[in-house]
Amino acid sequence: SERDIETTKKIEEQRKAFLERMVALHEDGTVSYLELIFGAEDLNTFLTKYDYVTSMLDYDKKVIAELRETKEELKKTREQKEAALAVDTE
Repeated sequence: SERDIETTKKIEEQRKAFLERMVALHEDGTVSYLELIFGAEDLNTFLTKYDYVTSMLDYDKKVIAELRETKEELKKTREQKEAALAVDTE
C-alpha cells in the first residue's frame, strides 16, 4: 500500500542519513571520543569537547532509535495485512 511505500522510503532515508554520518566520521579521520575529550588542554576545552561528544552520541542514538521504530512500524503493518489476508482467504 501507499503507507508501506512511504514507511519503506522513510527507513531508507534514515538509514542513508546514518550511513552518511558514519562515512563522514571515517573520512574525517575521527579520533576516538576519549581521545577527543582527554586531548583538552584545560578544563574549559574539556567541558566544551565533552558537550560536543555528548551531543554527537545523543544524535546517533536518536537516529538509530528512529530507524528501529520505523522498521518496527513497517513490520507491524505488514503483519496486520497478512493477518487480514489470512482471514479473507478462509
